[in-house]
Amino acid sequence: MKKKPHQKQSVIQTIFSNFRKRLILPKNHNDFAHYEIKKQDKGYSIIIYNERDSNRELFFNSKEELDRFIKTL
Repeated sequence: MKKKPHQKQSVIQTIFSNFRKRLILPKNHNDFAHYEIKKQDKGYSIIIYNERDSNRELFFNSKEELDRFIKTL
């Protein structure tokens, strides 16, 4: 049975090799930590956007606590 052009092994290898070249892998798992800091009335809040999980929102009373937490990301 003759294979269709998109089913040929060379086409499949080319597609995946192009995908691997464009794929940027992080050096560690924290490189994808996207967050947003908002100033609140009683301190600061940080919203951490996760790619596959639900977003987390944390509250801090002082700038020092916030800076200490950001260094751990």
